[in-house]
Amino acid sequence: MSSKKRSSATTGEVTLHGRVIAVSAIPQKLIAAHRHSRRIVVIPKENESDLIHLPQIVKAELDIHLVTNVKEAIDTVLESPIRN
Repeated sequence: MSSKKRSSATTGEVTLHGRVIAVSAIPQKLIAAHRHSRRIVVIPKENESDLIHLPQIVKAELDIHLVTNVKEAIDTVLESPIRN
């Protein structure tokens, strides 16, 4: 059984087919994650353009993972990736 990395945060919307799609307020969510000492953040790839609105100091201190599907998101936040 895998456990969640304690310093991670995720945001996004998941479709019935497992796609991770864009959500709003990415800069605000990442600033909040940074304030709460989350260092690994998972966001939808579709929100990549929102990162230009993120303060440089926050961006530099976060390990931002852009994902397109739920498996990528889960593998990022678990200590051991899920095997097929």
